[in-house]
Amino acid sequence: MKLAIGVEFASRREPFLSIRILTVRIGLVGLLLGLHLGLAPARAPAHGILQGSSPRANAVLPAPPVEVVLAFNEPIDGAFSRAEVLDAEGRSQGDPAQLSANGRRLRVGLSRLAPGAYTVRWRVLSRVDGHVTSGAFVFAVGEGTQPESARPGPGTARDRPAVGDRPAVPLVITRWLALAAGLLLAGTVFFEAAVLRPLRWRPGRDAELPGLDPLRVFAGIAFVIASAAEFAAYAAVVLGTSAAIRPAMLSPLLVGTRTGWGLLVRIAMALVLLAPRTTPWRILRAAGFVWFVVVAAVIVILGGPAALGSTHVTLIVLVGTVYGLAAVVAAVVLPGIPDVRIPEGRWIRPIAAGVMLWGFTITAHAAAAGPGAVVADWLHMASAATWVGGLPSLLSTLRRLSPDDRVAAGAVLVPRVSQLAAASLGLLVVTGVFAAWRTVGGLSALAGSLYGRALVVKLVFVLAAIALGALNRFVYRPRIAVRKDARALRAFRRSVAAEIALGTVILLTVGILTVTPPAAVTQSVLSIRGITLAGIAGDLRVRLVVSPAEPGWNDLQATVSRLADGAPVVVSGIRVILTALDHAEDRIVDLQSAQGGFSASGDLLATGWWEVTVAVRLAEGTVQTEFPLIVGEVPPTASPQAEQLVREIRIAMSRYRTWREEEQITDGAGNVVRTRFEAARPDRLRYRTSGGAEAIIIGAVRYSRGGAGPWTREPLPQPLALDGPGVTYLAGASGVRMGREVPCAGETCRVLLWELERAQARFAARVGVRTHRLHSLAMVAPQHYMTWRPGALGAPVRIAPP
Repeated sequence: MKLAIGVEFASRREPFLSIRILTVRIGLVGLLLGLHLGLAPARAPAHGILQGSSPRANAVLPAPPVEVVLAFNEPIDGAFSRAEVLDAEGRSQGDPAQLSANGRRLRVGLSRLAPGAYTVRWRVLSRVDGHVTSGAFVFAVGEGTQPESARPGPGTARDRPAVGDRPAVPLVITRWLALAAGLLLAGTVFFEAAVLRPLRWRPGRDAELPGLDPLRVFAGIAFVIASAAEFAAYAAVVLGTSAAIRPAMLSPLLVGTRTGWGLLVRIAMALVLLAPRTTPWRILRAAGFVWFVVVAAVIVILGGPAALGSTHVTLIVLVGTVYGLAAVVAAVVLPGIPDVRIPEGRWIRPIAAGVMLWGFTITAHAAAAGPGAVVADWLHMASAATWVGGLPSLLSTLRRLSPDDRVAAGAVLVPRVSQLAAASLGLLVVTGVFAAWRTVGGLSALAGSLYGRALVVKLVFVLAAIALGALNRFVYRPRIAVRKDARALRAFRRSVAAEIALGTVILLTVGILTVTPPAAVTQSVLSIRGITLAGIAGDLRVRLVVSPAEPGWNDLQATVSRLADGAPVVVSGIRVILTALDHAEDRIVDLQSAQGGFSASGDLLATGWWEVTVAVRLAEGTVQTEFPLIVGEVPPTASPQAEQLVREIRIAMSRYRTWREEEQITDGAGNVVRTRFEAARPDRLRYRTSGGAEAIIIGAVRYSRGGAGPWTREPLPQPLALDGPGVTYLAGASGVRMGREVPCAGETCRVLLWELERAQARFAARVGVRTHRLHSLAMVAPQHYMTWRPGALGAPVRIAPP
């Protein structure tokens, strides 16, 4: 390329933006993207992480289980996921693992296990982003048998499986090399398109601007080799070192996984970028790129490479062969025709470089977080390629010029590159902050996880690179652009070399981050606590931990103690009855004896309203308590028929002048209060709590005492006004809808569901179909899980001052 080295600079009339306009537009994109990402809901990052298991980790079972079930947070690939149960000698004791229909459960059938300790090992491949995770936990069969990891020790987490979050070193190294070569290749293409191509210098003597073809070819070849090595390391992780060399297994891994798709995209685009500049190769490059776009569109429409049947493959190969032969003929014949002008196709290389970077994005953590996260990740990659990946092109261009030409070229190139780097840095910051917010989950995870520690190291080196960039922009750039200072240019080149070195180290940390489960996933799984519902059954306190209290797989753990002194109670069994209130579904779960109580795990809860009954079997009989529970998001959908029923309930319950009722409230953290009421309309109420507090309200006066202490009298701001049992909870009801039919005492009941927006409370009530009477009522509000039952409706009640 012939350029006149001088002091003036202009842009050709080409379809490329000036740097100033490009900077402004990139800034606007960054601002809009930041607003969008800041307002967008966070979705769970990728990696298949074990959420629960049956048996639980470190459980001691009185009888051998018939199967081991592993529940994961996202769909996994059954062809490349496995689990096994090993005895103390390392021998497999189960059938091959089977994947459930929803892709989230692995089941290992077991023959009758002898008493002893057993290890469950698993390795799964995520269908969402193609990443591999593994882990292990132990359980024991037989009373008195202790699994090794259940022995007491400092910091031992007795109920958590081990999660293998340390990536394989060969995979990290090859990923690092592929990232470095890919950013260098894309950066070279972007530098040529955005910096070199629009330049024109005048007046002055002619000089030959060094081309970037050697650097581009080196980066392209290195990228293809590193990508192939990365896939080999990935196959070794997924299949095992010995199985990775089997073509029969490599083929489905290449065609049927996201990592394989990403490799095919990256290598295809690298070949497009490696094509020489000659006219025949320009024709072949354009034809190859168009063919890639067409085939990719067809594959996406069909549902991905894994959906391709033999007919599809045969048709693609046949059409591709004909198309390829036609392209070769065109490449040979067209350049020899004098009047035929072959377009240069300058747009192909930048677009191909962007598509090549997309080959990384489809296997990133962002692939599991929606389109916004995918776009942000791609912009992050493209910005890094423009900034760090373009710096070697700048040094290569300057190094190959004579000293005099180098200073003149630096006066033009350095300001242009500086503006482009500043715009890229802005996008890097916006997208990087969003990615950290989405994948880290909290400050504690920065030190408490491998992902967080690697991110901290990356940020340290990024800050150092930004400091060097600021030095280049605010110190060296003015001296080079205005004064044409040769010494400043030499210092600038050394600073840029240091910036490239820092970028190389940063990419090593990125290689670790991209193959490590995000901290937000591992921390959230390991910190799942669920809710602790507490209730009173006779003279006992019953606690039930439901974890994570979300749709799907849940763990249930129950303990029983005396209400008076908290002493443990010997029970013969605990049964949990799960009754759906808004749809027809019932489950009965018999909890198994475990260390410190009773427990069970399984795919127990669907989205909706549930009534949870815990029945405790004692030597003298069975006692029980109930809790309400809402799982997932239950959208309110008002029903005219249900609203009419509310009016009929108010009429029916307002007929009663006296009644008794019992209310139990637990806060979801294991605390509970039971209160018994007596009421007489219009303004008399007496109640006593399970803690011993007692009160009498008559009109605008309240008498209260704690235990057997003296009564105190105090006025109320407003006099008490009773409408009827439960009627207060219906005032202002919204989103009223009908649930299922359930049996009640003496009649059939219909469940009625509604909300009170002013109290942020949601209610479910059993209403008699014939009498329109409230048989029971449940409420869920922040830190409140209430059950309410009326009794002795219309029976004589006498309430007088103490």
